[in-house]
Amino acid sequence: MPLLGVILLAIDIIAIIHILRNGYPRWWTFVVIFAPGVGALAFFLFEVLPGLGGTPAGRKAVANVRRTLDPDKELRERAKAFDRAGTPKNAIDLAEELVRRGLYDEAVGLYSRVMTGLYANDPALLIGRARAEFGKGDYAAARQSLDSVQEHHPGYVSREGHLLYARTVEAMGDTQQAVEEYESLIPTYPGPEAKVRFALMLQTLGQMTRAQELFADVVGAHEERRAHMLPEDREWFEEARRQIRT
Repeated sequence: MPLLGVILLAIDIIAIIHILRNGYPRWWTFVVIFAPGVGALAFFLFEVLPGLGGTPAGRKAVANVRRTLDPDKELRERAKAFDRAGTPKNAIDLAEELVRRGLYDEAVGLYSRVMTGLYANDPALLIGRARAEFGKGDYAAARQSLDSVQEHHPGYVSREGHLLYARTVEAMGDTQQAVEEYESLIPTYPGPEAKVRFALMLQTLGQMTRAQELFADVVGAHEERRAHMLPEDREWFEEARRQIRT
């Protein structure tokens, strides 16, 4: 078989695997099979490429490519932005990049620099600091930071902050409080992460029936749209599928 034929066959196989794994309409497999090369190109142009344009998943995919090509670019750009203007937003952006890299002490130190005066009890900064404290394993400090959000801003709603609080009390061994937090969070939390984390915790507590129900709920709710899920959401979806007992 000529080299070009081998390359086209490989491209077609990759396209078919992508179609089947990610829930795209099955008729695309016939297009790829009966129009070698051209079918795979059409699938990319009409299904994959439009999904990248302007979507959070697309932006994240592009960001991941950029990080691969220049791992320090994002950190440099965020550090420069913070040096130019030490605003809370720029501080959070830089701190989140530090957390992503596992530089939790540096992130906590950065929050300490900016959380003064009017920003001493800013809810977004408190949640960001808690995320860094959780990352370094200082769960007591993370819980105190999150408690401060409600102390200074009663009724403030943050789904990510609420999930972090549930994870924090779980990590501290307060399972009863963790169950209560997860139960109140999962009805309104966007995406499958909170429900899957709760189910995994229930498994460790031996509550297998409830855990399996939650895994099944995740799969049932997201099966049809998994091709269009954010990458991180798809990871939690796949975890739920792995956990379901056959």
